[in-house]
Amino acid sequence: MIQSLNKPKDDVRVESSVQKAKGKKLYTLRVTNTTVILVPLHKRNEEYAKEYRKNKMGLNY
Repeated sequence: MIQSLNKPKDDVRVESSVQKAKGKKLYTLRVTNTTVILVPLHKRNEEYAKEYRKNKMGLNY
């Protein structure tokens, strides 16, 4: 993480805690045998995984 010269060190800790809080609301979704992504709970289903494979990865299975 690159620290801005204009921000004091304490702000980095605050941003880090905000990121951790966001991460607690995410859940794993296995898209392929080797790919796992973090998604919100309402997107954690096979339909979203299929859409992700098709649109983001260019796979049609």
